[in-house]
Amino acid sequence: MGRKLFVGNLSFNTDERRLEELFQSVGAVDTVNIVRDQMTGRARGFAFVEMQSEEDAQSAIQLARILNVQKVLMGAVAKLGTTMTITVQMVDVETAAIDGSREVQCRACELEDLTQAMSELAQTVVAEPEAAVLGYPEPPEIRLDYPREGVEVSGQSVIVRGSILYSKPLEGVELLVNGRPFDASRLLDRAGGKATRLADGTLSVPFVQEVPLEQANTLIAVRAVGADGNDEQRYVSVRRAASPAPGAPGAAVAAPAASQAPGISLDELSSALKNRVPAARIGNLVSRFGVSFDVGATESRLREAGADDALLRALRAARRTAAPPPA
Repeated sequence: MGRKLFVGNLSFNTDERRLEELFQSVGAVDTVNIVRDQMTGRARGFAFVEMQSEEDAQSAIQLARILNVQKVLMGAVAKLGTTMTITVQMVDVETAAIDGSREVQCRACELEDLTQAMSELAQTVVAEPEAAVLGYPEPPEIRLDYPREGVEVSGQSVIVRGSILYSKPLEGVELLVNGRPFDASRLLDRAGGKATRLADGTLSVPFVQEVPLEQANTLIAVRAVGADGNDEQRYVSVRRAASPAPGAPGAAVAAPAASQAPGISLDELSSALKNRVPAARIGNLVSRFGVSFDVGATESRLREAGADDALLRALRAARRTAAPPPA
């Protein structure tokens, strides 16, 4: 077996320190990783613990099995300086006889810390992780090009732009502004739901959307959901610059170039065609925003993606814009 253990059925209040102290009672611990929700930071109820040796990992599994079946008898408690030692006596699962003891130690902790921790471990599943668990892919990657965290902009809106990539098909994208859902991108439609659904087999999608700044501070959240249920979230706060009072010296903060709506990119247009956005809608948005790519040089790719003659004419007539500046 390996050195990495899967620990499930954890209390949502369990933290890394408490979990590490539990496993240090049977051997040396390399790493403790409690899996948490990226948006809220709340524990999801399971973790991975890596021991320094396979022998320690096996001991941890055996201890957990005993604790899961039989009550733990808390023995003597000794405290020397900042180190506390609790002797834990265990009951043999077959004979009901006391089967040895183990010492649990921690530094700068209180008695209730360890008693609570031992109680939690008694309800915990500890096992060598299955291949399916170890093979669970990393969550979707959200690249948020703009805005940056805490940026201050003038005007009544800001352009949110970036891209999402995943090793497996994506199911949808959510864009929330102060908790209110928006279309995840100007070329995509959430059709009244919270999430903007994507075409089957979509592995990547760019997004560009203008969102209002109705408050002095606006929280923008982007969430990507894989078809397998794996998800990821990114959020950023934006401050709206206050205008100076009439007659006061100074001018309003100028909106940075990065906050202006860029022309529609080739990737953005290809994604819209794959998601069957009506050509008329694409044509209207192309006329409004322009394009940031050479239409003539990419015509064959656009036709393969589903662009018809009318859309190609609209693209040729659209103004050419520069690519968006780096954030």
